[in-house]
Amino acid sequence: MRHRYLGAPPPPTIPPHGDHRLRRALLTLALLTTLIGALPPNAATTAADQEFVVVSRGQNGFGELGDGTTRIRTTPVIAIGMGGSAILRGVTALSAGGVHTLALRTDGTVLAWGDNNRGQLGRTDAQYRSTVLAPTIVMGLDGGGTLRGVVTVVAGSAHSFALRSDGTVVAWGDNDHGQLGDGTTTERHAPVAVKGLGGGGLLDNVRSVATYSGTSIALRNDGSVVAWGDNTYSQLGDGTTIERHTPVLLRGVEGERTLGGIVAVAAGSTHLVALRGDGTVVAWGDHTYGQLGKGAPSDSGSNLPVAVVGTNGSGLLRDIAAISASGASTLALRRDGTVVGWGDNHWGQLGVGNRGSNNTPTDVHAVGDIGLLGGIAAIAIGGDHSLALRANGTVLTWGSRSLAALSSPQDSDTIPVPLLAVGGAGPLTGGNAISAGGSHDALLVAVPRPPSCGRFGDVLVGDQACVAIEGLAARGVIRGCDQDASPPLFCPDDPTARAQMAALIARAVGWDAENHATAFPDRCLAPGNCIDDALWRNVGTLQFHGVAKSYPDGTYNPFDNVLYAQAISFITRAMVKKGYWTQATLDINSTYYAVPSSSGHRLDLITYLKYAGPVPGTTSRTDPFAEWDQVTTRAWFARALWQALKDR
Repeated sequence: MRHRYLGAPPPPTIPPHGDHRLRRALLTLALLTTLIGALPPNAATTAADQEFVVVSRGQNGFGELGDGTTRIRTTPVIAIGMGGSAILRGVTALSAGGVHTLALRTDGTVLAWGDNNRGQLGRTDAQYRSTVLAPTIVMGLDGGGTLRGVVTVVAGSAHSFALRSDGTVVAWGDNDHGQLGDGTTTERHAPVAVKGLGGGGLLDNVRSVATYSGTSIALRNDGSVVAWGDNTYSQLGDGTTIERHTPVLLRGVEGERTLGGIVAVAAGSTHLVALRGDGTVVAWGDHTYGQLGKGAPSDSGSNLPVAVVGTNGSGLLRDIAAISASGASTLALRRDGTVVGWGDNHWGQLGVGNRGSNNTPTDVHAVGDIGLLGGIAAIAIGGDHSLALRANGTVLTWGSRSLAALSSPQDSDTIPVPLLAVGGAGPLTGGNAISAGGSHDALLVAVPRPPSCGRFGDVLVGDQACVAIEGLAARGVIRGCDQDASPPLFCPDDPTARAQMAALIARAVGWDAENHATAFPDRCLAPGNCIDDALWRNVGTLQFHGVAKSYPDGTYNPFDNVLYAQAISFITRAMVKKGYWTQATLDINSTYYAVPSSSGHRLDLITYLKYAGPVPGTTSRTDPFAEWDQVTTRAWFARALWQALKDR
């Protein structure tokens, strides 16, 4: 699906939540809702004054809006964060798919929410097999650890892509037509690498990726283009109708051996589009609805790229700065800020004042149907509707009334209207990025940044972990993630690695001065990528005291992220070893009943509950604690540790 950005957001999260967490989130959201849309169009703000939050609207049957519900939203709502936090923060890019959404974080990790029936969220866990109502972190390659080093995310109809900083691409989800590019048609619930041309090595030197349903396309740094997947309508541009499960090089136009000089690509369901460096556009594949924009009869597709003609079929379409495609429709943004569209228009998604399909580019109408739309900085077209981001941060929308997001019930859905703010009071302002999915949207919106609650600039007033983080920092247990920043940062939404957990617990109970070796064999992830001496000594110390225990294969996995139940077990073992607590010996079945008796953590959970109170994020022993085997955040771990230590 298509997503576009206005500038770049400044540098400033996992499992589904129970109702008690949603209630807490809604209390904070009620406050923030009054701020969305409050920024004047040209407000003088700085990175220190504002932050970016994710807002969404539209269909929500699979939780694709990320607000913790499945309710359709006629005006934008704010996506909740990981670990039960009220607001999703630290997002720099996003992409709305068919019925799921992806978000890229500042640290290069990826979050996903919505439908996971085809594995498009990148989680193999049983509890994530269908609908996920709040952000969860995407797993690493082949299901190991966490996916990292990502610079771009792209959500398709039921599959996903991530472009990594080294120019390689990974994919996961539906693969019926080989659209993941891994050489198979096997559905993948964790990321796999896209293979190189002809299935050899890995696809690399990639600048951008686009996909919609069964076909995928990638632009390489040299301006060449490769594609793979479904080829029923010759949309791979290789002159055949042969389905390809690994990338093939596109042939060029007018006798060119390969397509080159490309600066952007876009993908519809059965057609592909490319923008050339000279501002002209080419397209290929199906032309049933006129989606190639070549002006010929709508039944004459093309197995090779053809030039898109100008408005009214005159000459070539020129001076194009950006393209967006979805389904059987295409939009193009001119360098002067005007917009044209062509192809399917059944839902009014072309914004031309009617629902008739067009086989040549047609100008998008202005708000109120007075003249032509102008002043646009970015465009995005979804399955049945479109978005446009203005340079002043306001957003326009047009198309399917299934989104019910128009300024008033009387407004036509075939011409642009302002997108409303969260809560519906006036137009949305502060827009920075837009992405249109099947029948939902995801946007990055600038809002005033709340003040910090203490020494760390990213632990904000209202954060439930504030007292814990400040208390632990005062004791010298917590030292933040970036002491050189001004003010220093804590990174509350980041996961905690197992080696880091060992250091925090050792400091908390006074073992950090001890020096114990460890027999764990996995200090290094790779040559030159090892846990440092201080952290590794703390791992050895916790092993010496019986707190840190190995996995069945004898490893400790120090780079892995800590799970909720693991964190509680480590804290409990340390408190018992220090003599502060007495270990429980009898299980209580009604306590955190979602945690199976086979997990090995139940007695530790019961002990923790007795001395420290309910696990953070739960309200009582009868809470299911369904998140017990999911990754914690640094803020949550601080709360859990502080609850155990605060009276010591």
